[in-house]
Amino acid sequence: MKKADFSNKTVLMRVDWNLSLNGEEVSHSDISDVSKIMKSVTTIQHLFKHGARTVHMITHQGRPGSRGFTSTKFHADVLSRALKPYNIRVEYAGDFTEELKNLELCLKNQREGHVYVWDNIRKLAYESEAFKDVDLLDHDTEKVRSLVNARMKEIPLVKVITERCRPEDTVYINDAFATHHRVSHLSIGPLGMFLRDNGYDFFYGPTFNDELAKVNLLKREMNSSETNFFFGGAKIKDYVKLIPNLLNSYPDSNVFASGPLALALLKFGEGRDIGDRNLDLIEEVHGNGLGKELGRIYKKHKNRIHLPSSFMVVEGKVVSGEEVEVDIDSLSNAFVVDIGNKTIKDYEEILRRRHSSVNLINGGCGFHEGGFVDGTLKIFEHTRDNGSFVVVIGGDANLTWSNHAVDIDEPDIRSMAGKAFLNAIVHDEIPLKRFMET
Repeated sequence: MKKADFSNKTVLMRVDWNLSLNGEEVSHSDISDVSKIMKSVTTIQHLFKHGARTVHMITHQGRPGSRGFTSTKFHADVLSRALKPYNIRVEYAGDFTEELKNLELCLKNQREGHVYVWDNIRKLAYESEAFKDVDLLDHDTEKVRSLVNARMKEIPLVKVITERCRPEDTVYINDAFATHHRVSHLSIGPLGMFLRDNGYDFFYGPTFNDELAKVNLLKREMNSSETNFFFGGAKIKDYVKLIPNLLNSYPDSNVFASGPLALALLKFGEGRDIGDRNLDLIEEVHGNGLGKELGRIYKKHKNRIHLPSSFMVVEGKVVSGEEVEVDIDSLSNAFVVDIGNKTIKDYEEILRRRHSSVNLINGGCGFHEGGFVDGTLKIFEHTRDNGSFVVVIGGDANLTWSNHAVDIDEPDIRSMAGKAFLNAIVHDEIPLKRFMET
C-alpha cells in the first residue's frame, strides 16, 4: 500500500473503530480512548497525499443487543475534529436503511477531498449472517471462491458498491487486524475477495501490517522462553478454545485467571459456590455447555492454570462502594469487583519461582467500568519490575495502562486487538490472509 498510486481513486477502507460506548448520547468527555480512530488519521493523510479522490471508512460498533450497538455518528465527529487542522472534511454518510438510500446518495454525490464515515456495518444483518453457514477456510478453494462470488451478487450492499464504484476507480483496504478471525463477516473476508476477483485493487492497511509484525516478534520471544498469560475481562467464551490451544502450542506457558474467567473456573472446575450475585458475570458460559467445557479444560491443565485465593467484593450489584477482601469460600453473598491482595501475593510468588521471560496481559483483573483497577495495576507493576518481556493486549487492559500506570515503564508490545492477537500467536497463519490468498 505504501508504494501504491491512489490517483483519482475512491478508497473503501475497513477499520476497527469499535469503542466502549453506552448508547447514542455520548459526549467526548465520556470516552477516554479514541486511539483506534486516531490511528487512521495518518493513513487518510497518506491516501490523499498520493492522489485519492475520496475515502470511505467502514467499521462496526458493538454487537446487536448490546449497549454499545450504536451508529457511528460519534466516530465521524471524532475523526472530523482530528482532521480539521489538515483541512480534510469529514461527513457521516447517513443511517443505514433497508434500501441503503443514504449510502447510495453518498457514493453518487461524493466530493473530492472528503472522508465519509459509513453507519455501523453490523446494522446490516447480512454482515454476520450471509456466510455463517460456510467454511470459508475450506481447502477446496475453487468451491469457496465460486460460492462467494455467486452469493455476493445478491447482497444489497454489494450491489450498491458495484453500481456506484467502478473497478478501475476504486480500491478496497482492510486495516482491521483486530477482526481478522471473523473471516466470514461480509466486510472482513468475502467483500475483499469478491472485489479483488472482479478487478478492484485490494491492500492490507498499515495497522494490519504493524500488528502482524508485533505478532511475529512475540512468537520469537515465546519460542525461546517461558510465558505467563494473565487472562481477565468479560468475554469468557473466547477463552474456551484459546486456553487449550495456547497451553498446547507453548508447553512452558502458564495461565493466571481473574475476573469472570476465574469465577467460571472456580465454579465449573473446582465445583465451588460463587454465589447467585456473581452468576450474571459468567452468564456467557452458564447453562450452555461452555461451562462444562471450561471445567474439563481446567482439570486437564490444572497444574498450569492458577486461580485466585481471594477477591475484593462489595455488597450488592453496584459499580462503586467500599470493597472488602474475602476468600473464595465466602462469595455466596458478595459481588466480585477485583482480585484480592492475597491472590496478588500468591501470583507474585509463582512468578518469582518461574523466572519467566514473557508476560502477556489480556483483559483487566477487576470490574474496569466501575474503576476497580488496583489488581490490574499491581500485576502490571510486578510483570514490568521483574525485567520480563511485557505484552498488553485488548482495549480494557490498554486503557488501564494509559490512564493509571503512569509510573510504570511502557510494555514491550501494546495492541488493541485481544482475541485476534491471541489467535494469531497460536496459528501459523492468519485466517484472513489464508482466505484472501485462495
